[in-house]
Amino acid sequence: MYTKIRVAACGVFAMANFACAQNLIVNGDFEDPGLLGVNSAYTHTPGGNIIEGSWWITPWDPGTPWDFRQHTPGGVAAMNVNGDDSGIAGIRRVWYQTVEVTVGRTYRFSVWALGTAAGAGAYSLRLDVDDEAISGVFSPSAPRVYTEHTAEFVAKTSTVEVSIKNVSGITFPNDFMLDDLSLEEVAVCAADLTNDGELDFFDVSAFLDAFSQHDPIADFTGDGDFDFFDVSDFLDAFAIGCP
Repeated sequence: MYTKIRVAACGVFAMANFACAQNLIVNGDFEDPGLLGVNSAYTHTPGGNIIEGSWWITPWDPGTPWDFRQHTPGGVAAMNVNGDDSGIAGIRRVWYQTVEVTVGRTYRFSVWALGTAAGAGAYSLRLDVDDEAISGVFSPSAPRVYTEHTAEFVAKTSTVEVSIKNVSGITFPNDFMLDDLSLEEVAVCAADLTNDGELDFFDVSAFLDAFSQHDPIADFTGDGDFDFFDVSDFLDAFAIGCP
């Protein structure tokens, strides 16, 4: 079972140049006209709102969007969804993608959603990893406003499937849009190499051992080299401390 957690964001450890701000999701903003990386258990209906349990991406598909706004600054695209109203709505993946992660590290899964109405009738989204829930159920507090929904988890395997499910199962309105999906590594405490929640001599010793062996955990700059800059960034992170 995945543990639902809330931890500090990577920006807290920016001085350490901890490599955790990269979005691991491909085309999470849907800006690729070829729909790269878009997977769904729903039916792709390029013509727009035709059946329940369907999706289309505007403007790359000709169908009319639920709303002519999207969330990406300077972007043009978003995923439109007509929610599934069947008895298996809660297990069907609106969107999913398989990504490579590092075992034992913490990741933040985020999605921006816009509902055509407010409340559970617009959408009842849940974030999953490998078909296990890592969040509660999210619904919009207001119609036609993009809202961010997030959850964090610790990776148990080197490859995971992240997915979004809409569990409401109703027919109407149950219409919504998705944009700017992201999966980013989260720094719990960059310098806590012993993972005991404390910064002490043992973390310094662990860093020196890893550094001497060219272990990637000591590559604090993320450039593939092991040099003074890694030592400097480790000391910076150590000085910042744990949240």
